[in-house]
Amino acid sequence: MYTILGRPNCKWCDRAKELLDSRGEEYKYIDVTSEVWVVSLMMRSGFTTVPLIFNKGSKPIGGYSELEVLFKEGPV
Repeated sequence: MYTILGRPNCKWCDRAKELLDSRGEEYKYIDVTSEVWVVSLMMRSGFTTVPLIFNKGSKPIGGYSELEVLFKEGPV
């Protein structure tokens, strides 16, 4: 299962969810505007933008562009 940290009205967050949906991939979406502790962890880790996407092994992939490249490179 993938994890997406995002916020409302974020077109890249929406596109990441759409891409995962189109591939039949399961994901958990966390709205950072309602989870203040997540924003704190992101900032401490040096991440300042959303979406922040983690792979099935909970390792950060990056944003939408990195997710798209990952799927284009082959099976995940």
